[in-house]
Amino acid sequence: MSIIITGTGSYLPVKILTNYEIEKNCNTSNEWIKDKLGILTRRIASDTELTSDLAYLASMNAIKSAGISVSDIDGIIVATSTPDRPSPATACILQDKLGCHGCFAFDINAVCTGFIYALSVAESMLRNDSFNRILVVGAEVYSRITDWDSRNCVYFGDGAGAVIVEKSKDGFFDFDLGADGRGKDYFTVPAGGSQFPSSKETIDNKMHYFRMIGKEIFDFATEKLPISIGNILLRNNLKPENVSLMVPHQPNINILKIVSKKTNIPVDKVQICLDKIGNTAGASVPIALDWAVKSGKISNNDIIVMTAVGSGMTWGSAIIRWKS
Repeated sequence: MSIIITGTGSYLPVKILTNYEIEKNCNTSNEWIKDKLGILTRRIASDTELTSDLAYLASMNAIKSAGISVSDIDGIIVATSTPDRPSPATACILQDKLGCHGCFAFDINAVCTGFIYALSVAESMLRNDSFNRILVVGAEVYSRITDWDSRNCVYFGDGAGAVIVEKSKDGFFDFDLGADGRGKDYFTVPAGGSQFPSSKETIDNKMHYFRMIGKEIFDFATEKLPISIGNILLRNNLKPENVSLMVPHQPNINILKIVSKKTNIPVDKVQICLDKIGNTAGASVPIALDWAVKSGKISNNDIIVMTAVGSGMTWGSAIIRWKS
């Protein structure tokens, strides 16, 4: 028994924020952002939109795509590093909005790698006879933890992606996961936990916004992702030419080009959407997957590789044979 993805969906907020708008208030330029990151625009949630709202709309699109009803869902896993609240899990809030009360629901926080971690957990749970169908969601509202006076504001956008995962005797799925806590400060949100509880002092010092060391993340990603992809291909007796499409998290166009070169998976086989929506962290992979499906880039029996690197530092790759 393994798994198949039977439905995909995504949702992006209506508001579009361009590089030109950012450069008016920040020490950067459209040219720098475009050349170094490959980003032109990103989406920003409205003041009334929560992570669970984005997750709900992406989930409903995935449910419609799978041709099922909400009552068919046995569980919900939400990958997010920008939850509605520290407690309860955003998955429980999403469950209430969907109206599928009674199924299990919990969150995973591996930041940009979160969706791949969540997918691996869903696969393990579907080996249990109690579960047949799980909703896996990646959803983020990074605009709420972004310091818009900092140059780092250029990286992220808001959005959500979702998939319906079902057990299948014909399925093929494998994954490679890892983490190295020595990189915990490469990307972090210092305040809001037990170390630095939210207070006037943490707010005044902007500790509730993310902080990052770009060079360390770049070096980490370009080292770990090719190794992770190589591991998963080798373990399944596959070669780069067997990969129909690589669906990565969307950190930086130059990272993606280096990963493409090191893995011998051509850039034209890499799903790229960061130019339009930026880095949507844990939502990046499911959004990119949904875009690939909707644009006809994925066909029956295609071998799809998903890969991501995130805060922690975490990394992960997953491989699946597409069934349509």
